[in-house]
Amino acid sequence: LVLSERKLEAEGSVSRAEIGLEIGVVELPRVQIGGPSGAQGQPFQLASNTAVDIDLGAVFDTVNLRRFPPAMSAAEDSMDKKDPFGINRFSGFNVQTIALEVPTADLTDVATNPVIGIYASTSRRAVQQYNEDGTITGSGRFMGRVAPHVEMVLADPEGSVLAEFVETGKVRDEVGTWLVEGIGEDFVPPVSDLSLARAAYTIPDTEAFATARALLLEEGVLAGSSAGTLIAAALRYCRDQTAPKRVVTFVPDSGNKYLSKMYNDYWMIDQGFIERESFGDLRDLITRRHADHDDYTVKPDDTLFVAYSRMRLYDVSQLPVLDDERIVGIVDESDILLAVYDHEDHFTNSVATAMTSKIETVSPSTSLKDLLPIFDAGHVAIVHDGDDFLGIITRIDLLNHLRRRMK
Repeated sequence: LVLSERKLEAEGSVSRAEIGLEIGVVELPRVQIGGPSGAQGQPFQLASNTAVDIDLGAVFDTVNLRRFPPAMSAAEDSMDKKDPFGINRFSGFNVQTIALEVPTADLTDVATNPVIGIYASTSRRAVQQYNEDGTITGSGRFMGRVAPHVEMVLADPEGSVLAEFVETGKVRDEVGTWLVEGIGEDFVPPVSDLSLARAAYTIPDTEAFATARALLLEEGVLAGSSAGTLIAAALRYCRDQTAPKRVVTFVPDSGNKYLSKMYNDYWMIDQGFIERESFGDLRDLITRRHADHDDYTVKPDDTLFVAYSRMRLYDVSQLPVLDDERIVGIVDESDILLAVYDHEDHFTNSVATAMTSKIETVSPSTSLKDLLPIFDAGHVAIVHDGDDFLGIITRIDLLNHLRRRMK
């Protein structure tokens, strides 16, 4: 997998021909997401209701294979002639099959590989494929024995103690928090020999998530959050260099576990990682604004089963009821439960038969303090501006807003 360092080129610090970020040692089909205007592509399903185009005609235009040692392009030669781009072969994303079939691939699985496997197998493969006049990363001890010129660089989430330990040799008492998963520590593990790291980069969650999302958008690689930390650190390292170097890092995790988090815009907004237009009033607390078609609603003549299904699908406990864009009520889990208990056939009844029609609304100028009695009564705040329904505010929306105001 190849991540061209386009930003470096744009900044004028180094040209693409001089430096690149080459990721991992596993050969996968090289694809271009999007492609030239008017190009014919095939749909490639990444996740439910999310599809991108793979431009098969420009697959191998995305990289220059001549930049790689012969071993790096061996998989291309071994591909089925009837499937020259390997789409069918790799469509199942069975990494174990890929590792077995591709001569230049290794499966870096800490759950099944013993430590000696990571020490010898993965590192040996990295040396075999990147042992030209560049620098590489991998197992520090193995590299120290077979390639002493290699520089080990630590990528650490902000809040972890490891980067500061590499730089100062001391473990600070105060430990922060971070949302990137599977990386960082609040202590130095006894098995770690961090003296092998010649440098360390501290990467905040914001930068890690943005980097992982950019990797998907620009390169079509669905990576996990820890990969965002590693790649962000690798990019920082590249920018700090004054001479061309070859930089290797890993994409250690798939992003399929983060579709509801890092790759979900609303989760990113809730956590304060994506900035939206600010109004300075209650509209800033509405996570899913009706004007942007981001909210979930039902109509009075929808069935209770439709309302129930929508709550389950979107993981919400209440839905505004709109009639011609005018709010006429709200229906929540309790309303549906009371309507169908001992009468399961009532799931076919209309929402209007169970919704709460006596609702109180607040204007965007209402103070935060005035929301507390509404929440204390077990209700949600329905924000209305004249005849326009703007959205609802829940307790967690207010809590998220207050947390984002923390320095």
